[in-house]
Amino acid sequence: MLDRFNKLIAKAKNGYSNYSSSFKSLNNAYLLSYSDEKRKFLYEHDKSALYFPKLNAKAKRIMDALSQTYFESDKIALLENNINSDDKILEMWQYAFDYYTKSINLYAILQPEFLKVAFLGTSIAKVYWDNDKPNIEMLDIDKVFFDPKAKNYDDVRYIIHEFSLTKDDIKGYIKDKVYKNTDLEFDSDDEYKRYKLYDIYELKKGKWVLSTIFDDKAILRQEIELKDGLPIICGYTLAQVKKLGESDFIGVYGEPPLASILPLQDEFNNLKNASIEATKQHLYPKMLIDKNAQIDRDELLNPTSPIYVKNLGAVSVLPKPDIHFANLNIQAIDNDMSETSGISPQQNGATSVRAETATMSSIMANEGSVRLNGYIRTYNETFIEPLFYQFAKLIYKYGDPMFFVGVDRSEVMSFKLNLECGIGALNKEVQKRNLIESSSLLGNHFQMCLAIQDTQGAELIKNAHEELIAKIMPLFGIKDFDKYRKEKESDRLYESQQ
Repeated sequence: MLDRFNKLIAKAKNGYSNYSSSFKSLNNAYLLSYSDEKRKFLYEHDKSALYFPKLNAKAKRIMDALSQTYFESDKIALLENNINSDDKILEMWQYAFDYYTKSINLYAILQPEFLKVAFLGTSIAKVYWDNDKPNIEMLDIDKVFFDPKAKNYDDVRYIIHEFSLTKDDIKGYIKDKVYKNTDLEFDSDDEYKRYKLYDIYELKKGKWVLSTIFDDKAILRQEIELKDGLPIICGYTLAQVKKLGESDFIGVYGEPPLASILPLQDEFNNLKNASIEATKQHLYPKMLIDKNAQIDRDELLNPTSPIYVKNLGAVSVLPKPDIHFANLNIQAIDNDMSETSGISPQQNGATSVRAETATMSSIMANEGSVRLNGYIRTYNETFIEPLFYQFAKLIYKYGDPMFFVGVDRSEVMSFKLNLECGIGALNKEVQKRNLIESSSLLGNHFQMCLAIQDTQGAELIKNAHEELIAKIMPLFGIKDFDKYRKEKESDRLYESQQ
């Protein structure tokens, strides 16, 4: 059985190796890192070696868009009625969901992933119940290896997760009977040494089972059925396109939104650095001097000192390069990067070199928002929704009983998850304008109800208006608006339990 597990690991790692070079190149581009060979060449030839953070800036813009979309509201998701759902139980469940999402600090967990997904294209998380609370653990893309024959995430038959533990960690799991007590060799000189382990998730007869091996030497647990299903969630911002006839395609990975601008980033660096070198030649021109001119080098370095020569023809200036066309090429590449990524310079706060009216700048920024909304929508459907759907189910099954007084939780009730985001949520000003216009319409309706003495209708409109105001306030930076309302969530929870 150990040989079988090792073969699965080798096969999955081999599949990942077809993508690893692309991931590393994009990661280096974000970190503004040249290859060792190129850095050495530029240093030895005293060349400008700046790395211009175009890809880096666009990645941060995507991160800002995702953060703004998911964290502008106090509630990241709403649990809604589905087939045979109970409204009172849903209200209790919502209260528990809000409590646990705030207790684990979702922003600290997801914000770094929002940054990486822009240039790696794929997010991977492990969602599980940890003692007394749900936990979301973000996994590195180079530590999770998928079934290399999977056409997409739903087609995956096994997943390998590589991780490390100390000697004391492993012994603790053995003591708690999580791992089997096997003879393992540990380094006695380094008590904090990390040992490599592999979790192997396999789909067998419609159910997910988990096995763990210690490096490639011992089986710590074997085919334990997971009662909550597969804990690993994977999603992307842009679907990967398979090349016709490609045999090494792994459909689980997404295409990084910024992958297409990587060659443009390299060319931009080359031209920009060459332009700097050309500018230096204008500021510090090279001299052509006859060997018999007998000119002291110090005389050339001193700008105020006269230079005495017998023959002026013995000294000339090396022709300087024309940087005008180089700058035009740099601008053209910059425009190509904006078009390819869908993120314009205006969205990063940069001014355009060309003359643009306010309308033109607004159109450029708006067109970029359309592309960003597409990234967000895909990421929402493939990663964020499945993540919080699993998160909500774990809360229902294992959450503190004080949230579910009198509720039979032997089976998870059906529900729908409505995330407080989506297309249009990116542009905060548009959101505010739409909500304010809706508020104005409700105000007119309220006045009409009062005019005809329809007190019941006026009460309903007032309640609807209060809900609308609760959605508007976070967009103006006012959080925890519920504490200003007459009826708090805790009051409604208490009433629903009576």
